[in-house]
Amino acid sequence: GMAGLFQRLKVEFSSPLLSFATAECESIDSLENYRGNCEPCFHFYGGGELVALIRGCNAPVVERKIREMHKVCCFRHVINFYRDS
Repeated sequence: GMAGLFQRLKVEFSSPLLSFATAECESIDSLENYRGNCEPCFHFYGGGELVALIRGCNAPVVERKIREMHKVCCFRHVINFYRDS
């Protein structure tokens, strides 16, 4: 699954610039726009800015984006916003 992918990439890159986080939108007021949608949404941040967004749980697409961003060293965080059902 996605957690395994993130663990594998964190070990592979061993970069302090790469971090993964999960935010449960039902309990965070600033994420209310994501409530009511059970589709995972992956946000990619670099330099404090949102630089990419992937909707849906498509591991190959998410991995490709992480690898692409790693090549240009522009990523800081990948955050998965989800709705607890």
